[in-house]
Amino acid sequence: MGGPAKERLEGAARLLCAMIASPDAHVALRSMKAAVVSGDASAASEVLGHLARGGEQGPKPSANANANAQVMVFWARLSALIALLHRGQVDRARVNQRELYYRLKSCAIPGTDKPLFPSMSVLCDSIARLCALVDLPRHGLGILTSSKGLVHGRLVVTDGSEGGAPSASCLDGEGYGIRGDPEAIARFSFRCSASCVVVVEKETVFRRLVELGFADRAQAIVVTARGFPDRATRCFLRALADAFPTLPFHGLVDCNPDGIQILSQYKFGPKNPKQGDQDCAVSRLSWLGILPSEAYRAALYTEPNFTSRDDAVLRGLVTHLESRTEGLSPDWVTEARRMQECRHKVDVERFGCGGDLAAYVARRISRGEFVE
Repeated sequence: MGGPAKERLEGAARLLCAMIASPDAHVALRSMKAAVVSGDASAASEVLGHLARGGEQGPKPSANANANAQVMVFWARLSALIALLHRGQVDRARVNQRELYYRLKSCAIPGTDKPLFPSMSVLCDSIARLCALVDLPRHGLGILTSSKGLVHGRLVVTDGSEGGAPSASCLDGEGYGIRGDPEAIARFSFRCSASCVVVVEKETVFRRLVELGFADRAQAIVVTARGFPDRATRCFLRALADAFPTLPFHGLVDCNPDGIQILSQYKFGPKNPKQGDQDCAVSRLSWLGILPSEAYRAALYTEPNFTSRDDAVLRGLVTHLESRTEGLSPDWVTEARRMQECRHKVDVERFGCGGDLAAYVARRISRGEFVE
């Protein structure tokens, strides 16, 4: 640990001190807050240039006391985070996000008895702002999040970290829980006797496939992040893909915009990745189902049930898919456009549980009924 994170946290601390010492401190603090929140790099550069000139020019500070108080609280939160995370970098210690919250819970807003971090959501928002300020992802700052990932199937995982757990079979019990530390995952080694990996969106589908003995029936590995993928689950899948370059990966998600968004996160990574976050994509992941072309042929499809949010999310996804001409089958765009036309959501459980879900998934894989 240390290195870039320590240096950037120190740089953020120096910047905060420079803004506070500036003759136009309110202007600098307010303007930089706005730049960080909006992700406006050019506005941030203007503030830095203003500080370099000695802060003699700029608009007058806001007369709105409440607005000024919000600016002060914003920077007080980031200052508390910078101090605690910098100590972690010096001590070469990582901290779980929940532990971070409990350490900061007793901090009060300066001059008041109100908590500086009244909830976990406030802490998460402040962490996101600090990540934007220093241009590093959470894990790059030594913050660990609890992984949501579960694995079941024909796979043995050996943790190569110092003090790591012994080899664990992913066929034991109801699922192997993926650790939340991407650096530890990078030291995993695997023994695999599976013919494919099926990544499913929801825990309910994962549990159903486990109950039906899908891993043995299809010689497969089943993985879920229980919703939108966390970084640890994506890193685990990428490590598995790198270890077995010919092993097929298939995605099974609901037929709706969120399903496509989840698939895209696994296949391409985040749209706006931070440093070190681009290396967890599994580009060979296929779209196994539920495909719009399949769902809308069935009697389940009745009438549109999209919300305005669904329409907006899908428009963005279609644009994103159309921009990825290299290594992507045009069928991805065709399927997404089919969803745009019909505007109907279909859940995996509703679509596949009329019969044997495990048999349905195995059959589609064996017949090659997926979009690569």
